[in-house]
Amino acid sequence: MEQPTQTHTNGAVSLEKRLDNPETAQALNRLLDRLDTIEEAVDKLDVALTQGPAMLAMMTDMADDVYRQAEDEGVSLDERLQLMLQLTERLTAPRTVEVLTQLMDRMDELEQLIEVADQAPAFISMMVDTLDDVYRRTEEAGHDLHRVIHEGPEAFIRINEFAASEAFTKLLDSGVLDPEAIEIVGKAGDALVDCRCQEETPEVGLFGLLGAMRDPDTRRALGFLTEFGKRFGQKLDE
Repeated sequence: MEQPTQTHTNGAVSLEKRLDNPETAQALNRLLDRLDTIEEAVDKLDVALTQGPAMLAMMTDMADDVYRQAEDEGVSLDERLQLMLQLTERLTAPRTVEVLTQLMDRMDELEQLIEVADQAPAFISMMVDTLDDVYRRTEEAGHDLHRVIHEGPEAFIRINEFAASEAFTKLLDSGVLDPEAIEIVGKAGDALVDCRCQEETPEVGLFGLLGAMRDPDTRRALGFLTEFGKRFGQKLDE
C-alpha cells in the first residue's frame, strides 16, 4: 500500500513543479483566455459532424438534379468532362505552351490586330461608299464602267503580251519614246487641234500656196518636213 501512495505523491510534486514554471502558467492563461472561443469552435464542430451526413445527401441530390436536367436538355456531362480533359491535355502540351508563350510575348501586336479587326467593318463601309461615288461620277461623265470592268482584264492580258514581245523591245530601243520626239508629236497634236477648232478651213490653190511661202512659220514647217523626208528616206535604206 505504501508504493502507490508514494507514486501519487511524486506525481503531485511533479505537477506542482510544472505549474510553477512561468512558461506553463503563461500557456494556461492563454488557454483560459480563449476558452470561450474554443468552446464555440467545439460546438460548431459538433453541429457540423451532426449535420454532415444530411448536408452531404443534399449536395448529392443537387448534383443528381443538375445531371438529370443536363441530360434532359441533350447535354452529356460525361462527354463534356471528357472533352475538358482532352482540352486540358492539349493546352498543357509542350508545343501548345510554346505557342501560347510566343503569343503572350507579342500581346501588344495582337491588341493592335484586334483594334484593326474592330475597325474593319467601318473601313469596308467607307470603301463601298467611295466605290459607289466613283461609279456614279463615272456614269455622269458618260463612261460605261461595266464595259471597263468586263474588258479591262482582256486589255491587261493584251498589254502584258505586248510587253513580253520583241516589238515592245524594239519600241523601247527606238526614238519614239525619246523626250524630244514626244515633244514634237505633242506640238503636232496641238496644231491639229487648233486647225480643227477653226470655224472654216480655207481652200488654198497653187497661187495661195506660193503666197503662203512668204510666211516664215510656213517656211519653217516646210523646211522641217523636207529634212524629215530626207532622213526618213535614209532610214528606209538601212
